[in-house]
Amino acid sequence: MVSPNPIPAAGTGSGGPPLVNDPYGALIDALPLPDEIVTLLKPTFDQLGCPLELDRVGVTDFGNKPLPHYRAETGNGKIVLLHVGEEIGGNAFGQISLITIASSFLKRASALFVFSEVDSFAFNTEDLAATWQQAQPTLKVRFVTLPLIQQLEFELDREKRIQNVRGLLTLDDLLAVNQISLDELVEKAYKHGNLNMLDNLKGLPERLSEGDRTYLIDFLSQLAISPPLNDSKRYFQNLLSQLGLETKVTIYIISSFNGNAYSDSEGLLLWLEDRTYPNVPMQGYRRVLGYLLSLLADQGGGRRIALIIFKYKLVETPSSLHALVAKYP
Repeated sequence: MVSPNPIPAAGTGSGGPPLVNDPYGALIDALPLPDEIVTLLKPTFDQLGCPLELDRVGVTDFGNKPLPHYRAETGNGKIVLLHVGEEIGGNAFGQISLITIASSFLKRASALFVFSEVDSFAFNTEDLAATWQQAQPTLKVRFVTLPLIQQLEFELDREKRIQNVRGLLTLDDLLAVNQISLDELVEKAYKHGNLNMLDNLKGLPERLSEGDRTYLIDFLSQLAISPPLNDSKRYFQNLLSQLGLETKVTIYIISSFNGNAYSDSEGLLLWLEDRTYPNVPMQGYRRVLGYLLSLLADQGGGRRIALIIFKYKLVETPSSLHALVAKYP
């Protein structure tokens, strides 16, 4: 059993800010989402019929100390939302404490979302999520950092923010059922090159599913650090310059990047998912995400990305769809 106070004493941490004198107590006090983040998320959960609730005593640690946190009950299980401060998220040793705390929630959760106001976590969140999912393969895990939180804050349109939250936390995917059979039906419709066949599919997500989003983030982040550029920031600058966006929008998106290829890929998808070209479509794509994915398909994503374009109706004209299917049959 891991000690319930695994963080080193103040001043002994590495890779982040100094740690506090009572690190375990500070960690527990910080677990509930700050009011500002709750305000950003609440309308989305309310709209989906699974409101956020502050649970003060429902979960305890190994010593029966209550672990206050926000949760949401769905037909597919409980969504747990935790918050960790900079002394945890921004410190390499913080992973040990997070693992200890999370162990009290994992068996009860269908999804675990961890928020922190850090530019990027000081430990490998992908490996940590994979470790949790080895024991619970259906567990959905998401780590949300400051750049992603700020994107939600900057979106002043309420409905667009709701859609952004749904995408960021893959809530549509969490509420969907029979995903395997659904993917088979999408495959069949793609082979026929018929968008109308999608209209009859129940459970088809409006936002990128977690599986599709994770694949695209992984694919993008690998391209960003690969030859010939070997530089994620330069890669994203070049990629954005091809999208036909206003210069000020491109500069604003680039300014939000922190140099981490994975988190920047995640942020880019969130920025572009709901944006459309205001006047003339770009190469037959009215949605910016659709045109972005068409570029990624040409950069090696091929048929897998073409299916994603089709599945979310990112290609809108029959001629563009037929060209896509012909190129990636």
